[in-house]
Formats: sequence, C-alpha cells, structure tokens
Amino acid sequence: MKVLVLLTCLTLALTALSVTAPHRTAASTCSMIDLPDPFDRINSAFESSEVIALGTVMGERLVTSNDGFDEGYESTVNVVGVLKGDLTDSQLTIPRLGDNCPGGGTRLHPGEHVLLMLWHTCYAYRSGVPEDCHWALSSLGGKILLQPGQAILEDIDYKPVSVGVPEQFIRDIGARAGATDDQIEQALQAAAIPPAESSRTLAVIIAAAFSGLLALLVGTRLLLKRRQGKEPR
Repeated sequence: MKVLVLLTCLTLALTALSVTAPHRTAASTCSMIDLPDPFDRINSAFESSEVIALGTVMGERLVTSNDGFDEGYESTVNVVGVLKGDLTDSQLTIPRLGDNCPGGGTRLHPGEHVLLMLWHTCYAYRSGVPEDCHWALSSLGGKILLQPGQAILEDIDYKPVSVGVPEQFIRDIGARAGATDDQIEQALQAAAIPPAESSRTLAVIIAAAFSGLLALLVGTRLLLKRRQGKEPR
C-alpha cells in the first residue's frame, strides 16, 4: 500500500513539472560557476573561446519548435574583425539565446556593436555523428557591448557593468590574443564605434572656435584694406 501511494505521489509530481515548465532549456550552455568579478568572467571567456570577433548585430528572431516550445532567440551578426582564431565567415547565425539559463541567456539585439567570445558546439548526435552544430557565446563573459565611451559586459545572471573604454578594451584583448597591431587597427576602424558624447561635444566646440577665429581674421583683414584705401596719398 505504501509503495502504491509513493508511486502515485511521484507520478503527480512529474505531471506537475511537465505542465508548469515554461520552455525547454539548453542545459549544456548554462554555467554553474559563480564569478562575481566581471574581469574574472572575461578571463574565463577568453581562455575557453575559440574565436573572438567584432561585429554588428543585423537581426534577431524568436525560434519556435514544431511542438510549440520556444527555442530561444537567434541573431545574425556581420563580422567586421577577428582578434583570435580562424574565422572566414563574414556573417554568423547564433541560435539559442535568451532562454538557456536561469537568469536568461545573453541576447544580441539588432544594431548593437559587439565583441563576441565564441566557441563551437553541437546540440545533437546521431549514430555518433554531430548535428545542429553552430557558434555559441561563452556562457560567462561572452558578450561585450561597445557603446560610445564605454565597453559593457552583458552576460547571464549578472547586471551589465562597464569594463572600460571600447578602443582600449579591444586593443588589450587583441594584444592578449596575439593579434598584430595592423589587425587590431583594422578591426577598430571596421567596427566603427560611435565616439563618446563628450568627444563629439569637444569636436563641435573646437570647430566652432576655429570658424569664429577664421571669421575674425577675415573681417580684420577686410577692415584694414578699407582703411588703407581711404588714407590720403
């Protein structure tokens, strides 16, 4: 009798779990490592990554399986520079984002300029042959959002945090990865990171001051010429 009651309770518990589960998860991409220091997460991602690339996110879509389960978001990224590893593809499709960990996987939103630390993985095997293989973000420290004036680490289970200035951050990562100075500079130029607001403001002030000085010089020269023309000979 006790065995029957136990089996009944177990069946009810499993049924409740299957009903309340919101979607399937890719447990293999979840990290159980607690790294509160953002630079520890970046170091972990750097060491585990096969490729480090700069790119612009071109699109994002929610993928739904045939049985109605969300498979997470899939983003398309145009690659503009490579700092580590061999990557010949000019465009990457990175699936299973946004649903693969308790805190939400790292999504890539259209229009973002990003530095990505990637590794190659396969989600299925058939008769020992890998299937559903693709590039994936390192589970911690995989995405650096490049914004005007600051590089922001965005990853699972942690709040976004600034980790420095984009240009210097890219140079540091490139140098650590063994990229040449030319590779780093080409990647920086191709990334086309918008300048910080303070830099734009300073440039506007300098341009305005130069224009004012030039106008003053021209006006002074014209005034002198007029005076010289009025002097008696």
